[in-house]
Amino acid sequence: MESLLADRRASSDDDEHDPDGAPLSGEWARLRSQLDAVDARIADIDAAFLRVDEGTYGLCATCGLPIPDERLEVRPTATQCVPCASRR
Repeated sequence: MESLLADRRASSDDDEHDPDGAPLSGEWARLRSQLDAVDARIADIDAAFLRVDEGTYGLCATCGLPIPDERLEVRPTATQCVPCASRR
């Protein structure tokens, strides 16, 4: 993905359309969105590992109570229990 973005930055902005298909700008936007989502997911995982190291993994960041195992199985990077997360 990073190599695709590097290629895009090095190419001319005049290359707006692929003669065989859709506008390239839409494809680049889609790829950028996917890369941003992956980066956010990695940041969530890194934060979860930090909480493990600190001994706070599995504790709700809002109320301090344990997050049920069932929630952590479904969403291992959860920082809040369901009641606290639903109060937003």
